[in-house]
Amino acid sequence: MSSAADKRQFERDVFDMFVQAAGLKVESDSIRQLDPPSPDLTCIIEDNERGFELTLLTDETIERKVRLGRSGYSNFRIDVEGVVNAIRSKNAKNYLGGCIDLVIHEGATPIDGLWVGAQSEAFRMIQAETDSSKFARVWLLDMTNMRALTFLKA
Repeated sequence: MSSAADKRQFERDVFDMFVQAAGLKVESDSIRQLDPPSPDLTCIIEDNERGFELTLLTDETIERKVRLGRSGYSNFRIDVEGVVNAIRSKNAKNYLGGCIDLVIHEGATPIDGLWVGAQSEAFRMIQAETDSSKFARVWLLDMTNMRALTFLKA
């Protein structure tokens, strides 16, 4: 991101996609973007304030090539370990506010293997990390295919 304003706009665009993909009923005039140590965004969903921390999980080399209009092969794929590490990294931070969800999204690099077939071991790993985190939910957002997968803290 080239500036704070660009970063905020990117986060808002991702959040809008996430809300659509997840089918959340957000009061649109309640969406606020905040600075740390608060989560990235807060909003009202079904009369409850919720915070959302966003994190981009991607291959920066691929992202740079896409931004520059050059394509190139990469064998990099985001897998379950990348997701678990993202949860751990965000969990290590201190946030202000009550109910906070973590939204993990990809850029030009798809989150591989989590959308096809039975992934019980991968799901167990993500669920275990969610359960030991401070987040009420962890969401995986596939922006390319506009779908979201959620892990609710037990």
